[in-house]
Amino acid sequence: TWLCWFAFLVYLVCGVLWWGLNKFGGAQVHRVAKLLGWNKEEEQRSQGRPRVRSLDTFRGIALVIMIFVNDGGGGYWFMEHATWNGIYVADLVFPWFLWIMGVCIPMSVKSCIKKETPVKTVVWQVTVRSVKLFLLGFILNTLGGWINLDKLRVPGVLQRFGLCYFVVFMVGYTLTRAETRQSAGLWWA
Repeated sequence: TWLCWFAFLVYLVCGVLWWGLNKFGGAQVHRVAKLLGWNKEEEQRSQGRPRVRSLDTFRGIALVIMIFVNDGGGGYWFMEHATWNGIYVADLVFPWFLWIMGVCIPMSVKSCIKKETPVKTVVWQVTVRSVKLFLLGFILNTLGGWINLDKLRVPGVLQRFGLCYFVVFMVGYTLTRAETRQSAGLWWA
């Protein structure tokens, strides 16, 4: 439990320091932020579309919980996986990431349609990303024992992400309504 309190205090001290620096040393902080590449105003002007901050926040929370759970969960009972029946916080991380991926796919489909990206390019990019996820998961699952075929585990977490991403993106891209394509101004709609 001391680790949780220590992390909380570190975050609290960092937050108070950040608030104090912004309150009392605003010009110097902005100058340093610009030198370090942390200038949000210029970043937002250069991006074509603003990011969905709530989605980024939720992704960050899911990552922190995932790291915490994978590191033993601090010994808390609710940070472990449920044995059979029931659900704990650790059991929610995988569905959360799938949900985040599912929310991002329609935005990506709309972007591909607006940019008039050729279908071959879209299929190739999605296939490459899915294969990378699958292979990365396979390699990470087989580190230190891939020669033993009895312990070979193919259906891991990243493999499932890759497969789900490929299927959902292709279904979403294929079944996009003609009205969406026409509203994007595409001549082939």
